[in-house]
Amino acid sequence: MKKIYLIATTIVLSFSAFGQVTKNLPIVNAEERMNINTDKLINTQLYNFNKAPGDVIFSETFNGNMGGFTTTPGAMDTIWKFDTNGPDGQFSSTTNADIITSTTAGNGFMIFDADLSNPGPSSGFVDRIGALTSPAIDMTGITSAVISYENRYRTCCANAFFLKLQVSTDDFVTSETYNVSKVGQGVNADQGTFVSKVNVGNFLATATNLTNFKFRFFFDGAEGGSTSHYFWQVDDINVYESWTDDNTLVEHFMEAGPQGIPYYNMTLNQISPISFGGAIRNNGAAISNGTILTTTISNAGTGSVASTPIIGAIGGLDTVFTAAWTPTATSPGTYDFSHVVSATNADQDNSDNTITDAMNITTSVYSVDNGTSGGTFSNLSGNTGNEISVGNIMDIITNDYIESMSITLSSAAANAGGEIRGEIWKYDVNANEYQYLAETQLIEVGTPGYPNNTTITLNMAGGPVPVFAGDDLLVMQRNYGSVSVRTAQRVQTGLVAGDNNGVLYSLSNPRAIRVRLNMNPSVSLNELSENITVAEVSPNPTNNNSILNFTARSNENVSIQVVDVAGKVMQTEDLGNISTGGHSVNILSNDFKSGVYFVNIVSNNGVVTKKLIKK
Repeated sequence: MKKIYLIATTIVLSFSAFGQVTKNLPIVNAEERMNINTDKLINTQLYNFNKAPGDVIFSETFNGNMGGFTTTPGAMDTIWKFDTNGPDGQFSSTTNADIITSTTAGNGFMIFDADLSNPGPSSGFVDRIGALTSPAIDMTGITSAVISYENRYRTCCANAFFLKLQVSTDDFVTSETYNVSKVGQGVNADQGTFVSKVNVGNFLATATNLTNFKFRFFFDGAEGGSTSHYFWQVDDINVYESWTDDNTLVEHFMEAGPQGIPYYNMTLNQISPISFGGAIRNNGAAISNGTILTTTISNAGTGSVASTPIIGAIGGLDTVFTAAWTPTATSPGTYDFSHVVSATNADQDNSDNTITDAMNITTSVYSVDNGTSGGTFSNLSGNTGNEISVGNIMDIITNDYIESMSITLSSAAANAGGEIRGEIWKYDVNANEYQYLAETQLIEVGTPGYPNNTTITLNMAGGPVPVFAGDDLLVMQRNYGSVSVRTAQRVQTGLVAGDNNGVLYSLSNPRAIRVRLNMNPSVSLNELSENITVAEVSPNPTNNNSILNFTARSNENVSIQVVDVAGKVMQTEDLGNISTGGHSVNILSNDFKSGVYFVNIVSNNGVVTKKLIKK
């Protein structure tokens, strides 16, 4: 199912490269947090503007002062200030770990320090609004130009908010607005210092009074929802006449399996074709003909795949996909990828044309996350302290068994003593919803064998769980409101979902949750089929006994086993060779203690498990 992606926009006010895979689940915001220990510079490759003399129209490095930039006296704009030590305040690092690492950061930079300026919880948070405005620049005769700058930011608390760069020739009585938030950077995230390039050719083409061209960095915390604190740091600004040919690879992504999921760990049993995608912006002064994305594969294998050539409009943003490629590995290994954008005319600034990436073919580990620590997931907005599940949607390509799950915990001290488990739900096409399938043992963080700030592996309660080709799974961690887990790279909306008090939801602008499946390739599944269909365990939850109803699609030997979360067998019943059709078995749960139990229906061809709750 190929998703629909946003393409070919000149002024991008709300760009997301990814489409939707959600199955009508309500989309909600998460209370994500960055871990300052993992904060790092993610783009060390700065742009080189070695053009002919005179092509750089304006530049500013803020050497000891604000240069010619201004704020509005007496207004909230004065939060913008010249700075040398980075953001301060209750939500900022006390060790300057979140200071901008721009080329000339040592001589100072500009900062919108909303953290420092906000009174905080005791007095109530206030939306922060402020503009930093350039001096007038004479752009007479310039028909295409790019504004570039190095910056670093972190924002809260609404996904609808975006950073703005505005241009005007009438002192902002009227203006053009560009969304300059980093593609893929979500609420509360800080991905380090990076370079932004904004092509303003579309504005210059129709503007008058070009001797009074100005631009401003506008942090509008009241628009699109409350944005009260954190920061925006800006340095090393250049306004230069556009190269004739200049494409930028803004973002890359990949799709595998029926739902187009980026598997960064793919087991030998679950290999499926992969398409690579890229968001390409034409920052040149001319239309870009024959623009393509080429992905070259190396290390464990060699080769390349490319997209169909497109025509890139001036200032336009296009999304392209390569032809499908299938890993050829027959043993575990790593594939390295180099994603490169090119066009018929050679790029005159190719410093931003390439992004590298990699994925692993494994024996048993199957995951969406790429192993980075992009932050943490603690809860949903407004749901702090309540039981919550969250995880990634995944496809099963070939029949297999899930033996255990791995969950990566954050470093939060509050995790200690909290309870957590892994949980798997399966999509039921007839019911049009995800339904509970299986879960792991429940553990307490900090007990022996399950330390905080590490990856813990939890065995499936009741033994390995069979899954089948075509299964659509929701692979989650469930905790009781006190445990936060690591997140990784950004993924498409609809891919990260969960259960909140019995209501399924999908995260907005999500990051992959670091929850992984560990498959058991040693079990032969060539003959495995879903010959047993379980209708229900009823009543469930129960105060007394329950009844298990199931249907057999063929004559076969069946036994029933009920186990607790520790694996202790509570009841067994050998039904022998049963006939095709419906069957009922009494579950003698009247004497069970309150808690969670698993009812296993064991047949010649596998095990089907249902959850039973005793009140």
